[in-house]
Amino acid sequence: MQMKYFFNFIILLSLIFLVINSFSIFIGDDGRKLNNELKSELSSYKNERDLIFDMNETLEEEIISIQMSDSFVESYAREKLDLVKPDEVLIEIDITKDNPNE
Repeated sequence: MQMKYFFNFIILLSLIFLVINSFSIFIGDDGRKLNNELKSELSSYKNERDLIFDMNETLEEEIISIQMSDSFVESYAREKLDLVKPDEVLIEIDITKDNPNE
């Protein structure tokens, strides 16, 4: 019979200890400080997310305008692929050589 009361007493002490520690974690100064830090971090992540969404939206608009524009395709073909029209002459300038005037 005394063992039963002893175990109940131990369980009661454990619960009291748990409640006191929970109080200090969630409501105490350290808990408030941690909560404020986490709120600040969450706010910065939300701002970063919003910037990324804005950049993504801008890129989507650029992709659509590029897909709809023949002039972009022509300029890309001329600059990157060195393509020319039948009556044109391609002139390449090598800018890697040292400048003789220096």
